[in-house]
Amino acid sequence: MKTHLSGKFTFVIHCGILYFVLFGNIDAQILTPEQRAEAQRQLQIMSPEEIDRKIRELGMTREEAERRAKENGIDLESYLRGQYPTATASSGISPILESGPIAGPTVGSTKVIETITKKKLPTSRGLPYFGYDVFLTTPAAFEPTAVGPVDPEYIIGPEDVLRVSIWGQVEQQNELTVDKEGRIFIPTTGPVVVSGLTIDEVQKKLVKQLARSFQGLVASPPTVWLDVTLSKIRPKRIFIMGEVENPGGYTVNSYSNVFNSLFAVGGPTVNGSLREVRLIRGNKIIARIDLYLYLTGAEKNNDLRVQNNDIIFIPVRKNTIYIKGEVRRPGVYELLPGENLKKLIEYAGGLLPTTYYERAQIDRIIPPKERMKNELERRYIDINYRDIVSNNADYPLADGDVVTFYSVLDEVKNYVMISGSVYKPGTYQLTPNMRLLDLIQLADSLRPETYYLRGELTRVLEDNTTQISIPFDLKSLLEGDKKQNFILQPKDRVVIHSINISKIPDEFVEIFGSVKKPGRYPLTKNMTLVDVLMQAGGFTENAERTQARIARIDPTTTDDTLAYILYADLPDLLDTTTITDYAFFENFRKTDFKLQHRDQIFIRSNPNFQIQQLVTVTGEVKYPGQYALRTYNDYLSDLIKRAGGPTSAAYLRGGKLTRHNERVNIDFQEAVDAPKSSKDLILHAGDLIEIPKKPNTVRMTGEVNNPGLLSFSKGDDLWDYIDRAGGLTDSADYIILFHPNGNAEQFSAGWFGGNPEVYDGSTIVVTKVPPPLPEKEGERVGNIVRDIFAIMASALTVIVLARQL
Repeated sequence: MKTHLSGKFTFVIHCGILYFVLFGNIDAQILTPEQRAEAQRQLQIMSPEEIDRKIRELGMTREEAERRAKENGIDLESYLRGQYPTATASSGISPILESGPIAGPTVGSTKVIETITKKKLPTSRGLPYFGYDVFLTTPAAFEPTAVGPVDPEYIIGPEDVLRVSIWGQVEQQNELTVDKEGRIFIPTTGPVVVSGLTIDEVQKKLVKQLARSFQGLVASPPTVWLDVTLSKIRPKRIFIMGEVENPGGYTVNSYSNVFNSLFAVGGPTVNGSLREVRLIRGNKIIARIDLYLYLTGAEKNNDLRVQNNDIIFIPVRKNTIYIKGEVRRPGVYELLPGENLKKLIEYAGGLLPTTYYERAQIDRIIPPKERMKNELERRYIDINYRDIVSNNADYPLADGDVVTFYSVLDEVKNYVMISGSVYKPGTYQLTPNMRLLDLIQLADSLRPETYYLRGELTRVLEDNTTQISIPFDLKSLLEGDKKQNFILQPKDRVVIHSINISKIPDEFVEIFGSVKKPGRYPLTKNMTLVDVLMQAGGFTENAERTQARIARIDPTTTDDTLAYILYADLPDLLDTTTITDYAFFENFRKTDFKLQHRDQIFIRSNPNFQIQQLVTVTGEVKYPGQYALRTYNDYLSDLIKRAGGPTSAAYLRGGKLTRHNERVNIDFQEAVDAPKSSKDLILHAGDLIEIPKKPNTVRMTGEVNNPGLLSFSKGDDLWDYIDRAGGLTDSADYIILFHPNGNAEQFSAGWFGGNPEVYDGSTIVVTKVPPPLPEKEGERVGNIVRDIFAIMASALTVIVLARQL
């Protein structure tokens, strides 16, 4: 019965928490920071299934519950996923709203968040600061977990959350928070003090306490079992001070150590020391932590867990040393007292194989105590690192030193090279007393196409810049001539030539004109004209197949001749599409025209070959369509006749001939009436002939009182149609008559302007008088002056006449 009441009591508490979270903003009642913190703490105790069940029992959907909780500053969705949202995406920390001596960000939440990238790390002298880049990103997976297995010696304290599970004859599970007095409250037995005990000790104590209510716990054999686990570890409050990005108070979980804590808050700035991180507890420095031990993997004996009210202090870095050049990890390092050059090289990952040990250089600022009057404050110091290593010594460094290790020279001397007509050309090691024949044998001897009359040896003199060429007789060398078998020196280069040096490279012929694949073709031995014609795919259909023209150059000529033009007859065999008489072909090939380097072959076009020349006729003919011209002198009248002549509705006078998108003005009626005369027209390929129907109208436009289409009346003249259109307007200027054959005439609007007969389909356009041009300022003044003088002259005339009377 008590167990049932306890479970019901827990359910009522959780329902009250959810009701407070989801409905706390009704009537503008927003949760206070303290209330929000308490709600978050209680929600972390509940499982996602319990939260989801209680939402349904409150009569809400998950979406509505998440929205209501968000209005109160609670990320309910994260709790429903089993995550505890305490970190923000921008900094990895969030304000602590719980009551306590420290108000600050929280570190070490259990929420799985993405990696957070912080600002770019500064450099000094172009070198990165060693170790600080570790703190540039904050992966949440690195943070210590707030739940899970704990050490057997973990001591329970206030704010720890215990999960007490009972099963067997009785089943019960409760999440119990340790209060400030170190107690948990068990509904069946009351408060139990657990602070200061381990998990095993708490379990034994609870078995003893609950045995009064559940005798099966101590029965033999037992019928009821009890298990105690740590559901949530209590947080700890610490201070992180000194050279950090955000100094202040923070809350971390109980498993956090110094490195975790620094990592989550962004770590020290580059002005802060990584070598002497101080952990202060009870006003005493209990540890000086060297983070280089973490970063270099040397040891981890300083992995100290923080306690409540601990202070992590980052002092200013004191000893900054730069190292660059031939080291594996150039950068800016911090050295402790007693650490010198060898330790610096160790931190920098060691020297590269290319390092020049005989000389390293230190750029040093002279320490103030060592400075002398009238001397510069900086100096360069050259050291021999090989001597330091040989003597098992070290070299002291000072704050601000810049150490540079240089590279060995790229130059290699103990080699010789061979190239050309050998099987294995390349670079070979120069051995003592090595001779030319030795090198040829190392290159796996000579190739068959070797040129034996001459080889070349190029040698670099002692000044390392001047080169000389030494020829040798390869044939004599192979026959045992010791004078040709030179002793080789460093960097000698031997070239064995091929017989191709005596040949013209890439010899070719070219073929142009009426062949299927004109272009350049390689010249082969005994290549003939027929051979290149075959390679070019043979003739095109318009080729002149009886003769080829060849342009040939003669490099030995001494006159002004640029090329000799040769002609070669082509065999009839090439006119057939299939070669059947192979004997004839081979016999002809033996006597065929042989080609030379740079011959140019031209296959001309047949001047009598032409493809069909088409014209198109449309409209009112009996057989419209495309027609091929029979000769170059086919006339328009011929084509109209071949198309069956005009239909009864055809209007030949309005026919239109278009050539290259332009109209050719011709009267089709006159061409048909006088064929092959000056009135007719010779056709060209592509001409378009259009014969319309009789329009029976005349179009009147422009400055007439009634423009539009007028019915055609045979015999009427120009002014008849103007009168039928209502006459001219006052602004009429001149008249243009467009005939149906495309021609045009211009007439004045006066009585003597002309009055021709108008044909069917014509267009009459009456233009408008243009407005007068505006007077210029000078012209207006001149007109005024002229008028004044005219008036004065008139007045003087009147006066003179009056006196004579």
